[in-house]
Order: sequence, then structure tokens, then C-alpha cells
Amino acid sequence: MLQTVSANDFPEPVISFQQVLFADTQIDSPPPTNDASWRQVNLPDNWHESHRSDAKPGWYRMEFMIEKVEGSWGIYLPAINTNGVIWLNGKRVGDGGSMQDPAARNWHRPLYFSTGKHLLQRGNNSLYIQLLPKHSGYGFLGNIYIGPDTILRPAYEQRYLIKQILPEISTVLLFSFGLFISLLWFKRRKNSMYGWFAAACFFWALVALDMVVQHVVVQERLWDALVFASVGWIVICTIIFLYRFWGEQHPRYERFLLWFGSIGTVTLYLVGDEYFYFFSSFVWDNLLIIFSLYMAWFIIHHCVKKPSVEAWILVAATIVAISFGGHDNLVQMGILSFDRPHLMPFGGVLLLGVILWMLIKQFVNTMDEMEKLNRDLDIRVQSKSRELVENYMFGKQAEQEKVLAEERGRIMRDMHDGTGGHLVAALAQVEKGDFNKAVLSETLQSALDDIRLMIDSLDPVDEDVVTVLAMFRSRIEPRLRYSGISIRWQVQDVPTITGFSPEKVLQLMHILHEVVTNIIKHAQADLIAFRTGVHCSPSGEEQVYVEIEDNGKGFGGKQEYGRGIANMHYRASIIRAKLKFLNSEQGAIVRILFPTSPSSEAEFS
Repeated sequence: MLQTVSANDFPEPVISFQQVLFADTQIDSPPPTNDASWRQVNLPDNWHESHRSDAKPGWYRMEFMIEKVEGSWGIYLPAINTNGVIWLNGKRVGDGGSMQDPAARNWHRPLYFSTGKHLLQRGNNSLYIQLLPKHSGYGFLGNIYIGPDTILRPAYEQRYLIKQILPEISTVLLFSFGLFISLLWFKRRKNSMYGWFAAACFFWALVALDMVVQHVVVQERLWDALVFASVGWIVICTIIFLYRFWGEQHPRYERFLLWFGSIGTVTLYLVGDEYFYFFSSFVWDNLLIIFSLYMAWFIIHHCVKKPSVEAWILVAATIVAISFGGHDNLVQMGILSFDRPHLMPFGGVLLLGVILWMLIKQFVNTMDEMEKLNRDLDIRVQSKSRELVENYMFGKQAEQEKVLAEERGRIMRDMHDGTGGHLVAALAQVEKGDFNKAVLSETLQSALDDIRLMIDSLDPVDEDVVTVLAMFRSRIEPRLRYSGISIRWQVQDVPTITGFSPEKVLQLMHILHEVVTNIIKHAQADLIAFRTGVHCSPSGEEQVYVEIEDNGKGFGGKQEYGRGIANMHYRASIIRAKLKFLNSEQGAIVRILFPTSPSSEAEFS
């Protein structure tokens, strides 16, 4: 006999049922009351514990009496797995969604159906519920309540808040955690702990999503395998993250965890429907409890070694999260009632929220330290900069003093060797009283030319030999004109000569002066041509040349290297140049070759 009793949880006239009839039939409409398959079952009814374990639908039948119907009534199902269709007095009231694969999933969602006055009748009433279980055959029907809407709907909304709204919030939070840390990881790929933490957040968000999503785009069996596999990867990713977070190296453990997760995931997808519930709930989940306990031990062990407030908060959050996971496992195995709300999403928000807080705090502390280091570095850089400026100014001053001293010494040597020698010779001629005016004039002219050359060598020429030739022309042209010699100027721009210092300029001017003086004295010429150009050596190095050609008698058959020519060769060697003396159709040519860079000076040594 069916027993209809008043619900202890609600005041009258709410009705609940402790015993109902069940028919193992798959027809789409309520079976007739005389069907032989009807049998009595107790509520809550867990199919694995009571009467069947296949995945085919079944029917429940309840009969009850109502003496008086006032206002709107409703039918409240706190727990059902996984979907159902409601019939009242031969009329279809509603369902929880699609009954076809992939069917609507209401395993963690309470259902509520408003009946209205027209569906209830005074006296006897009959209620039929067609239950569609999961593919694994795991069906469940919890307590059933029928009563006034004003009493049942608040209870339904409160339970909906606990079993749907809060898990939805948890899903959003977990996904947001993962997205935020993923952005950090993309910016800091070398720091893999961010990647593992983000993966744990996404896997935990998927597990939480399983509690609230009603329609999935894949078959229910594949979705369940994905969800159970995600639970395992939550534990694996969190353990590897903790290794990275605390800077510990355990490559063998990590490889073992990754192999375990991969093999478990493949097994969940391949195991048959008849064994899936047993393997996922009794084997896989219990193995994960062991790994979770290892994770808790690892955290506690680290906290004992390096105690801190944050570490002990993490220990507490880990214990709570593992306890919530154990609670859900007991529900999954049927040890605790299936209508209890699953707590794992809340444990995920707590544990991962604490870890995220620790990451943010570590990041903020790191930024503070970097700012402090930057300030200290800035101060040190400024101090070093001032020191470098002072050293540079001191070095520059010392270098200037050195350059001035060297230049002063060079000028003194040139005056002693050139101008001084000429003046001493002139003085000696005057003191003897027997001198030739022409010789004395030439001696004094030479001294004056040396002084002018020294002055010209001090002018800035920017390593440009053409500028030197132009200055030399301005000095020598009046003398050539006086001697009846005209100038043909065939000078063109040439590359600069690296390291063409005032000393080298002076040596070049001495060479040019010596050449022109010899032409005036010995060549019997009335024309001098100055030329410049670029010449390539046999090794391919670029060389700048200066040529002085006259239309005089040229060099003799055997070139005599007297003191003047020997002196020119000596001066050329000082400035790393080469001298060539050639005869031409018009007269004689003196060619001076210069290297344009230090790398080509080896050919002139």
C-alpha cells in the first residue's frame, strides 16, 4: 500500500511521499495502473542501491488526496538524476528539458512545476514521473513535495541558490582567476608556475560548470569522462604549481604525475558504460584523494620548515578543499545522500583564491623590491655619473695638457731643427763679416718659410689633404710667380686621411716645400702642376696620392739621392707615406702616396 504523509520539512497542506510505485517500462506516456511491472520503492530512490543499473527510463506513480485546493500549487523535486517528465491527473505538466541524447542535465538542479487549480481535483489525484537516468545507469529521485506555491517556491529558490547560483558564481570566479593568471603567464613564459596555476583554475572551472550546465554539445558519456579527468588534472596541476612556487625540483615526481593523469584520462574515455560509474567513483576519485593528501602533506611540511601566516592560511584552505572533495566523492559513491549539494566548486574558490592572493602578494612584494632596487640603483648611477663626469673632465684636462705639451715640444723641435738652424747659419755668416747677400737672403727666407709652415700646420684641416694643398698654394704662389713659374691646379676632392694630425700636416708641407724649392733651383721649368686622386694598391687597398709635375729638364739618367731627397724620404716615413720620383714627357713627377685608414698602413711600413 502507498503511504501518503505530511512532510516534516513543511507545514500542512504540503504533501510528501515515503513510498511510491515504480514501473520498469520505456513507453512515453504513463503506464496503466494494472501494469504488472509496478512495484513499491522507497524515496529517496537510488537506482544503484535499489532495483536497476541500466540507462533506460522508468516511471514512478503516486496517488494522493486533497480535500481543498486554494491558490496556486506546485510540484517540487529537490533532487533528480538526470531528467524527468511530470504528468498530473493524465495531463503533461512539464519536463526538465530534452529527453534525447544529449539529454538535459539536472543532476545538480532542483525542479519546480506550477500546476494551477485546473490540474488538481478535490479527492483522489495521481502523479506520474518518468525518470531518465545517466548513461551509466545512475538514476536518482529524491523526495517529492506537492503543496501551495507560497510554501514550496521559497524553498525551491533557496535550494536553487545553493545548487545553481553559487556554483555559477564559482565558475565565473575560477575562470576569471585562470584568465588573469594566463595573461601574466603570456608575459612571463619562463615562469611556468603561472601556467600550471592557470591550468588548475580552468580545470576547476570546468568541474564547477558541470554542476550548472544543462545542455552539452557532446554526448553525455564523453562529457562525464572530461569532468572526471578534470578533477584529476586539478590535483596534478596544483601539485606541480606548488613545486614551482616554492622553488623545489622534483622532475621524477612530475613525470609520474603527468603519466598518471594521461593514463587515467585515456582510461576514463575507453572504459565501458557499465564500468564507468565504478571506475570513476570508486577507483579514480579515491586515487585522487591519496594524491590530495600528499599535496596537503607537502604544504604542511613546507609550512613547518618556513612558517608564515600566509602558509598556514594555505594549509587551512587546502584541508577545507580536500574535505569538500571527499564529501562530493562520498556523495558520488552513494555513501552520502545524492540530494546533498556538491561543495567542490566552493573549495576551489577558497583554495585557488588563497593561492591567487599569495601570488599577488608575492608580485607586489617583488615590485616593491624592484622599485627600491631601482631607487638605490638610480642613486648609485647618479653618483657614478658624477664621478665619471669628474674623471672625464679631469682626464680631458690632462689630455689637453698632454696634447699642448706635445705640440709645444714639437714646435720647439721644429724651430730648433729648422728655423733655429737657418738663423744660426745666418748669424755665423754675419759674424764672420764675409758673407754673400744672396746666400744670406736665402738662409733667412728658409727660416721664414719654416715659421710660416709651422703656423699653417696648426690650422684645422679635418684630415683633408686638399685643404693642406690650398694653404700651401697660398704661401708658395707669390714666390713661384716671382720666379716666373705658373701653376696648373688639377686638384680634386679625395677621401680624408685618418689621423692626419698637425705634425703630419707640417711634414707634408716640408716635403712640398722641398719639391718646389728644388724645381725653382734646378729644374729650369716655367710650369708646375698640382694633382690629387685615388689609387688602388696591388692588394686592393685605397690610397690617396698627391703629384707635383714640372716641365723642366727632369731627373738625370741616374737619380742622385742627396741630402734633400733623403730628408724628404725621412719625412714621408714619419707620416706613413711613400715617395716616388718619375720622369715624364714634360719633365719630372714627384708622387706622394697616403694610406686612407690604419688597416692599410702596413704596406707603407
